[in-house]
Amino acid sequence: MISTLLAACASFSAVGAAPSGSPRQALLIGNAAYPDGDAELSTPANDADKLSDTLQRLGFETEVEKNLGKKDLNNAIERFLQRLDAGSTAVLFFAGFGVQAGGKNYLIPIDAHIWSEDDAASQGVSLDGVLAKIAARGVKTRIVLVDASRRNPFDARFRSVPPGLAAPTSSAGTLGFYSAIGAIANDPSPSARNSLFVNEIVRQIGDAERNVAQALAAARDEIARQSKGQPAPLLDNGLEAPVWLDGNRRTSVAEAPKSLSKAALKTPEPAKNSEPVKALEPVKTPETPKISELRLTPDRPKLGPASPSAPIAEHKPLEVKAYLPSELELKTDLDARIARNPSDESSISRRGQLLALHRDYPAALADFERSTRLNPDNIDSWNNRCWIRAIVNDLPRALQDCNEALRRRPNFADALDSRGLVRFKQGDLNGAIEDYNEALKHNARHASSLYGRGLSRLRLGQADKADEDMAKARSINPTIESDYREYGLD
Repeated sequence: MISTLLAACASFSAVGAAPSGSPRQALLIGNAAYPDGDAELSTPANDADKLSDTLQRLGFETEVEKNLGKKDLNNAIERFLQRLDAGSTAVLFFAGFGVQAGGKNYLIPIDAHIWSEDDAASQGVSLDGVLAKIAARGVKTRIVLVDASRRNPFDARFRSVPPGLAAPTSSAGTLGFYSAIGAIANDPSPSARNSLFVNEIVRQIGDAERNVAQALAAARDEIARQSKGQPAPLLDNGLEAPVWLDGNRRTSVAEAPKSLSKAALKTPEPAKNSEPVKALEPVKTPETPKISELRLTPDRPKLGPASPSAPIAEHKPLEVKAYLPSELELKTDLDARIARNPSDESSISRRGQLLALHRDYPAALADFERSTRLNPDNIDSWNNRCWIRAIVNDLPRALQDCNEALRRRPNFADALDSRGLVRFKQGDLNGAIEDYNEALKHNARHASSLYGRGLSRLRLGQADKADEDMAKARSINPTIESDYREYGLD
C-alpha cells in the first residue's frame, strides 16, 4: 500500500581522522523516504553510514546526508564543492531513486513528483552537472558511486518517463561505479540493513594492496557472481593513473599490475546471463496478440457514457513513436538479455515499459502478460496490463487486471487511477470518481487522477469542480491534456 512517509531529518557527520580542509573529501547521500514509494527503502541510509565509516578510516573527511528534498540536496552539494581544492580527491555516493531524461541521469530528491521527462530534468539533480562542478574546482580525482538502478515508482509511469539509467558520459579524471546501467537491479529484501553493492565496495576498498579501480573491479565481479542472473555493475574508469584511497599509501604508478589496463577496467565481466550484448544479433520481440483481438482506439475518439457491455468499435492503432538511438540500444540490449534467458522477468517487464512508451501496445501487452506469469507479484505489470487494455478499449479484461493489482496491493494509487479510466470508458462516471478520489487520498498530486476526475465531473455537469481539477492537473503535468487524447479521451 502506498503511504506518505515523513522525511527523516538529515544528519551530518564529519568526525573522521582527517582535519577540516582535508584534500580527501566525501559526500554520501542516502535517500530512502520517498512519498511516491510503497515503503521506505531499507538500505540507502545505512549504506551511506557504512561507507562513511570506511572512508573515514582511510583518511577522508565525510559528510552524510539522508532524505533530502531538492533544496537541501543542492545545499549539501554546494557545501561539498566549497570544501574541494585543486588537486584534491572527491568521492560522491548516492543511493536512492534515479531516472534518465534526454539520455542524462538525474538523482531524485524525496520531494520530487515525476510524471514526464521534463519533470525529471526540472525536479531532479543532474549527475553530469554535479560532476562538471566538481571538475571545475580543479579536483584531480573524482569518484562517483551510484546505487539508483532500482525499480522505482517513476519508472512504472511508463507513459511519460523512460525507465532506468542511461549510460554515463566518460570523463578523464572520473571513475564511476554504478549498480546497473540499462537494466533494473533487484532491491535487497526489506529486512536487509545494507546492499550487496556497498558491502562489496567496503570490503574491496579495504584491501591495501588494491588501488581504487582494482578494488571496484573486484567488487563488480563479486556482485555479479552473488546476484546470479542480475545485471553486473558498470565500472567506468577515466583515471589516468592508479589511485589508492588509503591516504597513507604512497605507491608509484610503476607498482600497478600491468595486466589491469584502463581499457580492461572499463569492460565488466558480467555474471552468467549478463554478457556484453553488442556482439549479439538483436532478436525480434515476442509474439503478440493479434491486432484484431485488441479493438484499438482511434486517435481522437469522443466517448459518451456507455454500459460495460456496450460494443466497442474497431479502430486503427496510434502510430508507433520512433526510437532515439539510446532507446534503440536499450531495446536491443533487453531483446538480447531475454533471448539468452527467457525467464528474465525484470528485463521483460522493462521492455514492456519501453514498448508502451512508444505506443507499441500489442507487443508491450505481451511482455506484461509474460511478466505476470513469471512473477505474479509484479504489481506494476498487472497495472500496466490494465492501463494498456483500457487505452485499446479491451475494457472487461482491463478491469480484471486492475482488480488483480488492487487485490495484491490495496490502495495502489496508480492502479486506482487505471481503474478510474476503465470505469470512465465504461460510462460508470460515479465509479470512476470513487477510484480517482481514493487514488488522490494516497497521492494528492496524482495529475492523471485529477484530470480523470475532472473529465468525469464535466460529463456529470459539475463544471466548476471539473475546471478546478483539470487546472490543478495541468499545473502538475502541463502535457496531461495531450496524454489523455492519446488514451482516447477529449
